[in-house]
Amino acid sequence: MDEQSSSDYTSNIDKTSSSTPYKREYSITFESEGIVLDKIILLNGSKVTYKKVPTKTGYKFLGWSELGYTTMPNQDLETVGSFSANRYDAVFKINNETCGTSNVLFGEQIIIPSACATEEEGYVYSEWLPEVGIMDEEGKTFTRTKATSDNVKYTVKHYIENIEDDGYGLLFLETLFGETNSNTNFTAPGLKTMYNTFNGCTSLTSLDLSSFHTPELFSMLNTFFGCNRLVTLNLSSFDTSKVSNMGYLFYNNTRLTNVDFRNADFSKVTSYASMFSNIKMEAEILVKDQAAYDFIKARSSRPNPVIYNPNP
Repeated sequence: MDEQSSSDYTSNIDKTSSSTPYKREYSITFESEGIVLDKIILLNGSKVTYKKVPTKTGYKFLGWSELGYTTMPNQDLETVGSFSANRYDAVFKINNETCGTSNVLFGEQIIIPSACATEEEGYVYSEWLPEVGIMDEEGKTFTRTKATSDNVKYTVKHYIENIEDDGYGLLFLETLFGETNSNTNFTAPGLKTMYNTFNGCTSLTSLDLSSFHTPELFSMLNTFFGCNRLVTLNLSSFDTSKVSNMGYLFYNNTRLTNVDFRNADFSKVTSYASMFSNIKMEAEILVKDQAAYDFIKARSSRPNPVIYNPNP
């Protein structure tokens, strides 16, 4: 039997060899931020498909990096997934009322809105709950309480309009203590004189100084001199127990109709020149007692003093 030639062997191999390539498994690794999220095994030549979408709290998945192949090559592959942080609202409430909202990226520091961070003088505030920190949830609500204080320190500045009507000048300062939202009594401990305070204020038609308490006041010389449009004047809380000079106090108040002077004490007054000059005859002055009534009647026939009756 003749031996088979090499050319015949080769031909025989060609005839019997398969046209199907050899199949082998390769991997695709899916990772993000250095962490392997998944790994799949495919045969070379297989269609590359992967529909799984990873999730990450607070982030939106943007997609996988391109592999560059539609069918699995004869090699392992890697692809990297990317995410973007979502934005969430941080809502701030004081006494259950919303004072502001911050829109914050997940993982970023939450900033308290300025409208919520400002603490109003005269109130006591609790801490924010929960503690304000990083946006680590899909939205957060922070609450705190605001309550009145019963011993609040206030600085009160008293101004007076300049006679020339070109601005205001500081009259005096005082420091007070009281409960938030309560009525404040201006004790005016440093106010000793109201000399020329409203002199020439011809634009005034009504003036309410009922909040003034003046225990140290000793002079009211020319205080309302020439206020010729003034109709009503409330001095109901004035303490005049130390006042010695009331000269020209209501001089030329030609339209003055009503003065509430119910706590005035004239016992120390020694200077009262032209105190009621040119005041209206029918002007009514409310006084506290007979002594005050007699003081006015003895010095002028123009105003009409009326004794205050707390229980009419």
